Amino acid sequence: VSAFLLTRSSDLSLAYKGVAGTIAIAVIVLVVCAIIPLLIVGNQEPEITITDQQMQISGIYGNDYNLSDIESVTLQDECPVTTFKTNGFAMGKIKKGHFNVQNDGNSLLFLSGSGKCIRIKTKSDIIYINFADEIVTMDLYGKLVK
Repeated sequence: VSAFLLTRSSDLSLAYKGVAGTIAIAVIVLVVCAIIPLLIVGNQEPEITITDQQMQISGIYGNDYNLSDIESVTLQDECPVTTFKTNGFAMGKIKKGHFNVQNDGNSLLFLSGSGKCIRIKTKSDIIYINFADEIVTMDLYGKLVK
């Protein structure tokens, strides 16, 4: 097995010699360096701040919403079923951005896990939020329904 790997590694090193090989390696390095920050940012949970007049969602796809624009806040036992991603980040149970949601259409998702999920309907958007820690989700729901 070791002899096979050594033989193959020398074949690979020959394939990446010259200008074309240098360009190929540079492209691979650039792609990897571009993907790593996206994975780090995408895996971070949003920070949600509620003031007297606004709900502020920070992070990727974050936005500010006037509390007066919120039409309803409901707690769901499970996360919505998504049919496809229109503009967002999805990795495992983490979904952030714009997704087509069964029964709701285009919705903005900030999902960090499975389990209980908050559905917020505003004048312009339908937003789903949950956190990996269900206690944090329940705490946010309590603040929103006050």
